[in-house]
Amino acid sequence: MLRNKYFFSSALLILYFALPSWAYAQSASVTGVVSDSESSLPLFGANVVHVGSGQGTATDANGQYTLSELPAGVSLIRVSYIGYRSTEIEINLAEEENFVLNIELVGGIDLDQVQVTASRRQEKILDAPASIDVILVEDLARAVVPSTVMSLRNVTGLDIAQTGVDRNEVVLRGFNNVFSGATLVLTDYRDAGSASVNVNLHSLMPNLSVDLDRVEIVRGPGSALYGAGVDAGVVHYITKDAFSHPGATVSVSGGEHSHMNVQARVAGVLGKRVGVKVTGSYATANDFPLQSCDQSLLDAREFDRCPDPEDAVQILIDGERDTEFSKYTIAGNLDFRLGSQTTLSLNAGTAALNGTVLSGIGTIQGDNYRYLFGQARLSRGGFFAQFFVNANNTGDTYVYGGDPVVEYSRQYVTQAQYDMQLGTRQSLIMGFDLELTRPDTRGTVLGRNEDHDNIDEYGLYAQSTTNFTNRQEFPLTACISSNEPFGGN
Repeated sequence: MLRNKYFFSSALLILYFALPSWAYAQSASVTGVVSDSESSLPLFGANVVHVGSGQGTATDANGQYTLSELPAGVSLIRVSYIGYRSTEIEINLAEEENFVLNIELVGGIDLDQVQVTASRRQEKILDAPASIDVILVEDLARAVVPSTVMSLRNVTGLDIAQTGVDRNEVVLRGFNNVFSGATLVLTDYRDAGSASVNVNLHSLMPNLSVDLDRVEIVRGPGSALYGAGVDAGVVHYITKDAFSHPGATVSVSGGEHSHMNVQARVAGVLGKRVGVKVTGSYATANDFPLQSCDQSLLDAREFDRCPDPEDAVQILIDGERDTEFSKYTIAGNLDFRLGSQTTLSLNAGTAALNGTVLSGIGTIQGDNYRYLFGQARLSRGGFFAQFFVNANNTGDTYVYGGDPVVEYSRQYVTQAQYDMQLGTRQSLIMGFDLELTRPDTRGTVLGRNEDHDNIDEYGLYAQSTTNFTNRQEFPLTACISSNEPFGGN
């Protein structure tokens, strides 16, 4: 009952921050043309964003754009385009003004990239209090890889181990293994790992190449901002929103092992306030087979006489593996612009996998192994809040030479954060997290204690940044957290 009251209170808090923006929204707008500085030709598809509200759009075939219902006062407009240097322009908007802002972009490499992961707020990479890399959309488009996670392979300090035709383990700190969950992986601010199991199944994450805007990689610990146990870095996949990236995209690729991968994305805007996006993918392949060995040698345990002794041991334990691999993902997203500074995002999706997966308990044969998620995210100025659910459904999955894998766990997470500026030299971020993990293995792991294995985690955090000079700043972070295992029914 107490938890139900808590979630009800959280919903009221979100509505409290969202509703005022409807009443006080201003009607100022910015319009203009984005063009090449040398040829003066219009740039089609350039991103134009109002930094304060996060409202954005893309230029049309004539290079024209319009940002409407912006707040009066000083505004910062950021413009970016593939192959050009991003630019930021500060303007002063009066109420009901239609400000004309034509922008010329200079070709070249953008050396002033922006990220949000290191401090849980938008800031330039050079100002971030951590070692961070950002892979931009143009780099992702050039990377022809069978899996999105493979686009990270050139990141310094990141280790990728391929354990299957579409299975990769990623770590930033420490040692890699066949069932890794050490690195925190986010998709649009949501923990994308499997609930309770604490493993990153990159194959099932809705991080499609056709939908990615950028990937941010933070090396080093992040427990103060992301909770206990986040000491092995953060990988954050950020997807394209429907307002800035409307249109339809289909990608078809193939390669060795009969690999075929189809991805699709459709996005559009309904009126001026609602953005709609649907993504999906389907992939098939033949996984890496084990090299066979004469049965008499296997029965005699003479593995060193087999063509591949390690494969021979696996064949003795597992038997012949099913090498057919297939997966699908589907996700939908709704973005509501409730005002000039308020955006509510709702998204949900599911994915399913059929194929072999190496794990710490043996080789698993995924048979309709499903992953489901839902998320509600609200941002209003410096305020950010979200609630998301992750769930597992193992279907008919089993361990070779062992028992069925029974896993129906859920994870419920509520987070809120407020970012404020204290004078001209100091900023402060405050927030709280609540994570409720509900393992459900139908008695196959903890037996009679199945109903007493809940885990409740919650914490408060704050991060202060003081700028002494233009080149010197002092970050200070504090965190208080609690972990209560076996927290009741």
